Amino acid sequence: MSSVVTEADKAYEAEESKNAPGPDQPMADRVNNRSLRPNSETFRQFMTTGWDNAEPAVEPLESSKYIGKRLETLGKRFPGERIVIPAGQPKVRNNDCDYAFRPDTAFAYYTGLGCDYEAGAVLVLNPLDPNSAEAKAGKTHTPELFVAPRADNSTADYYRDTHYGEYWVGPRAGLRELKAMTGIETHDIATLEDAISKDVGAEAGAVQLRVVRTTDPSITNGCARRTVSATRIPTRRLMRRWRSSVLSSAWSRTSMRLARSARLSRPRSTVSTVCSPTCRA
Repeated sequence: MSSVVTEADKAYEAEESKNAPGPDQPMADRVNNRSLRPNSETFRQFMTTGWDNAEPAVEPLESSKYIGKRLETLGKRFPGERIVIPAGQPKVRNNDCDYAFRPDTAFAYYTGLGCDYEAGAVLVLNPLDPNSAEAKAGKTHTPELFVAPRADNSTADYYRDTHYGEYWVGPRAGLRELKAMTGIETHDIATLEDAISKDVGAEAGAVQLRVVRTTDPSITNGCARRTVSATRIPTRRLMRRWRSSVLSSAWSRTSMRLARSARLSRPRSTVSTVCSPTCRA
C-alpha cells in the first residue's frame, strides 16, 4: 500500500525537524524525546480548538470561615515581618508521574487547602504600614496566595505542560477559583519574586523575611539571597498543641462511649445469691 507525500507534508516535516531538540538539549529534558513533539502553529490550533470550555465548580471551603482568624493570630506574633509559607513541590514517582500531592502542614493549616492543592503555591503575609487605617484598626498583615494560573485550552501549555496542562490533568483550580475557595487574594506565581523582595533589607525600617525553611528549598534559597535570615515559623508547636487537644477530646469521648457500651452490654449474673443464716437473722 503506497501513500502520496504532498508538498504540504514535506513542508510540515521540515518545520518540525527544524524545531526538534538538538545536541544542546539539557540532559534532564531528554527523557521527553520518546516521540517528536510537534511545535507548528497548525498543530497548536488543532490542539487548542474544538474543546468544551469546562469550568471547574467553585464553592468556598468550609475552612474559609475561620482561616482569617488563624492568619490574624499568626500575624500578631510577627508584626512588621513578611511571612512566607510554601506548599512544597510534588515528588516524582517515576519518569513524568508524581505521587499524590500533600501540601506542607503549615500551608494547609493557614489556607485550608488539602490534598492536591496546590503544588508550588506560596502563601505570603505582607506587613501593613503601621500608619495605615487597617493597622490602626488592629490588623498586622495582608495575606496573599501565589499559584500557577490555569493552563486551559486557550494556551499551548494546555497540552505541552504535563504538570499543569489540563489536557493531562483535567480542569484545575486557578487564581479565580482558589480565591473563591479560600477567601485569600490570589496572584500569579510569576510575580512572587517581586512580592517577596519588596522593601526587604537589613537596614532599620526595612522588611524582614520569615520563611518555613524545609518545605521548598527554591523558596528558602531565594529568601536567603536577599541578605535576610530565613527562620522557622513555630507553627509545628501550634499544630501539635491543636492536635493534642483534639485527640485528647476525641479520646475522652471515645472512652466514655466504650464505658457506656460496656455497661449496657454486660450480661446479668445467672448465679443466685444465698444468704447465710447470719444474714437471715
